[in-house]
Amino acid sequence: MMTKWILIMPFLVEVSQKIEEFCNLSFASTKQHVDARNFRISRDEIGFQTLVDWFSSHDPFPKYEHLLSIASGIVADEIINCHNAYEIGVYCLSKTVVVNIFHDENACPDDIDEARQKVLIALYGGKNSEETLDSLRFELFQKSLVKNHSKFASLPPTTAAAREHSVRAYLQVQLWSGFAKSPIDRGWKETKHRLFTATTYKESAPPALLSIISYKCAKGCNLTCTCRKSGIKYSSIAITAKGKGVQILQNMIISLQTQLTKRLKSILGWRR
Repeated sequence: MMTKWILIMPFLVEVSQKIEEFCNLSFASTKQHVDARNFRISRDEIGFQTLVDWFSSHDPFPKYEHLLSIASGIVADEIINCHNAYEIGVYCLSKTVVVNIFHDENACPDDIDEARQKVLIALYGGKNSEETLDSLRFELFQKSLVKNHSKFASLPPTTAAAREHSVRAYLQVQLWSGFAKSPIDRGWKETKHRLFTATTYKESAPPALLSIISYKCAKGCNLTCTCRKSGIKYSSIAITAKGKGVQILQNMIISLQTQLTKRLKSILGWRR
């Protein structure tokens, strides 16, 4: 009958189920209501005493001087202080030098960039104080190569991209603080239509590497092509859907062969 009273408390459903399993009966059956013979009562008394003995040695409600999480059993003492997470976070931020720089109306770009690097290195798990953002990015890239599924989007940004982001963040903090500053050269660039975010002040890759990227354009390269939207403008290899070159690959090969021949002639002393 104990399961009957426990069952009405939703947060003790699991306890009720365990008691039913222990007693080898189900509250859904009608047998327990009609069967009140002596052997049944005696068996229930033995089961009840076993349950009492177990709870006597396993107190479900121990007494603590601090807060206790009923869900996890974690005690909020001086070691586990998650209930003070907000206060502790504010205190830590107030002691961080980088936060003060973003509130400084006259902070120079180099100081902002240095603060940005410290924050990003900490966010991406860097532990070496002498580590740079680019070295950390390369280290995490090497680790990602051994994984079955690598997500390059999870890598830290490059130094050039992070610099633009940090000055935009500084500009936003200054605007919130009531100090209006020009967005130009602070992570934004002006076009004839509107302002656009400056993603980086460097190319996405060296021109020598971009020149060997191949891509497919169905009707030739124009402003609507994906390659142009992605900023690929150095490539000499562009193949249409039908396999015909927009800028013929064969011309590139011939040009390279000609340059190599001239180089060999100059080395061997050949003359026309």
